[in-house]
Amino acid sequence: MCNKVVADNMQLATLEALAKAQGVLSVGGAPEGMDALVSVHGLRLRGGVGVFVARDEIRAEQYADCVAFFDPDLPVIRLPGWDCLPYDRVSPSARNAAERTAALAKLAAINVDTGPCLVVTTVNSLLQRLPPVAILSQASFCAKLGQTIAQEQLLSYLQLNGYSRATNASEPGDFAVRGGVVDVFAPGSLTAIRLDFFGDTLDGIRQFDPLTQRSTATLRAVELNPVSEVLLGAEQISNFRKGFVAAFGAVHAGDPIYDAVSAGARPQGVEHWLPLFYETTQSLFEVLGEQTLWMFDHLADEAIAERLTLIEDYYDARATAPTGKGALSAPLYRALPTGSLYLSEPELQTKLANCALRKLAPFQFPPSATSIDVGGSIGHSFIAERQAPNSNVFEAVRDYIDAQRTKGKQVLIACLGAGSQDRLGQVLRDHGLQAITEAANWKSVGKAPKTVVQMLILPLERGFQTETQIFLCEQDIFGDRLARGRRKRRAKNFISEAGSLHLDDLVVHVDHGIARYIGLRALDVQNAPHDCLELEYAGGDRLFLPVENIELLSRYGGESAEHKLDRLGGAGWQSRKAKAKKRLLDMAGELIRIAAARELKSAEKLIPPEGAWEEFCARFPYTETDDQLTAIEDVLEDMAKGRPM
Repeated sequence: MCNKVVADNMQLATLEALAKAQGVLSVGGAPEGMDALVSVHGLRLRGGVGVFVARDEIRAEQYADCVAFFDPDLPVIRLPGWDCLPYDRVSPSARNAAERTAALAKLAAINVDTGPCLVVTTVNSLLQRLPPVAILSQASFCAKLGQTIAQEQLLSYLQLNGYSRATNASEPGDFAVRGGVVDVFAPGSLTAIRLDFFGDTLDGIRQFDPLTQRSTATLRAVELNPVSEVLLGAEQISNFRKGFVAAFGAVHAGDPIYDAVSAGARPQGVEHWLPLFYETTQSLFEVLGEQTLWMFDHLADEAIAERLTLIEDYYDARATAPTGKGALSAPLYRALPTGSLYLSEPELQTKLANCALRKLAPFQFPPSATSIDVGGSIGHSFIAERQAPNSNVFEAVRDYIDAQRTKGKQVLIACLGAGSQDRLGQVLRDHGLQAITEAANWKSVGKAPKTVVQMLILPLERGFQTETQIFLCEQDIFGDRLARGRRKRRAKNFISEAGSLHLDDLVVHVDHGIARYIGLRALDVQNAPHDCLELEYAGGDRLFLPVENIELLSRYGGESAEHKLDRLGGAGWQSRKAKAKKRLLDMAGELIRIAAARELKSAEKLIPPEGAWEEFCARFPYTETDDQLTAIEDVLEDMAKGRPM
């Protein structure tokens, strides 16, 4: 695999320098997408563990998807950062915590003798201090079929190690109990596990799909890992109590965090006191060792500076916040120093100075002792062709591809999903582009002749090119608006703050339907105050929505006094929503057909040419990553404002 890249993209000496040089090395000519290709082959040459540090989670996901395309056999471990703010009063989400603990367990078990391994993480995760991964890996629960295990022992383990009891185990970190049956959705797993007990004997172990509840396999043994990075064993609780007093002094009036942990409970936000639970903490540098190859996203340095500033700002806000009584007061928050939870700038730079660090950049660098160039550059964008009057962008794409093939270059077109791949390929064929095929991965690309245009599913925001290959993407052809990814709906009546609501206002919850706003109530959640919006449904049922999830509500547009409230948990709201969505889809389809006919007529094309409908659909692509209702809203809004289709 490496031989093809060497032959097509760069010299062997350049790859070896990237892989094996010591110290810091700037790697130019590696736009997004190509940086994944370069790092994969550099890691294959070097062996061992490599780490890619992305600026944020979106970039990390895109990079991981590119790696899966270029090298499907390379083991990849995703280590996300916490999905909560520094010094927050809430914990990371259950899914996020489960993903992190599963990744940390894999890091503790890495065996470099079995081949290279790539860790994909973010700036936020890099700066976060970690619990000793050896302790997390040892805190596992193993059981075999037929083994005698008290069910209370299993439930105690689940509760102490961060699992959340729920009606159904539908999310990682959930568990549910029904008589002698315990369902557990372990972190790092795609399926849940059902444990059947006959008395104290483990009588059956089955995997099942959380959505369908259907069994998919039977197992002989099961191993469960902690969901939270904070363990609540006797040793950890003792460490916390001593560390808390040492850091903040004697607890006189009683502290909700201190009291809850002392009682063996897990209060919300306890992870922000993680260093107190262990005798020492680690950073990702200590976990992975000195021989690790570190690769930085080209915007990682800026993201690090912003994150460190944010951490300091939040710490200062906690340290200076008024407490006690009053409108602006808040419950006392005893914040640990920033250095306890996060790496400081000097500490980070010291660690990086002793590493094999590669700073990937899309810009080209002249070769020197501290920089190399891998020969890539940002690809061609068809913005001029889109804006030119009487220009057909698909004909321009065809002509550009034909010209590049004449020069002996291989052309690849990256699409966001299978649907857009099919549509774009058909439109290009209708405009005279011949010899188009689809490639599932990089190995398939290598098997096809260079004269064949290959359609790929690859999440590129911009294309790139090398001396021998051209990568185009949907955004290059359609532009930002028509090749966008998933985003939130733009409904104008969505509520952004609780202060804009009045008592008895009718609101619509996206999942539960129409309710009446009763007021704002502070609930005691695991011994910590939490502001919630109180909503009343039919029959007097109440729903308490945390204020941080207020974006799930929108204003009801009808008369408040006359409309009937929905029943909490009933099927009426879901049925009405499904019917409304179908009507919207039908209406949007008809309006799009009318607009297509209008365009053809205005262009004096009395007989629609073959492929005209496909071309129009391609200009409004519905990819798997799009929210259909959002796309419909955009089309209808543009038509209402008279914008050109």
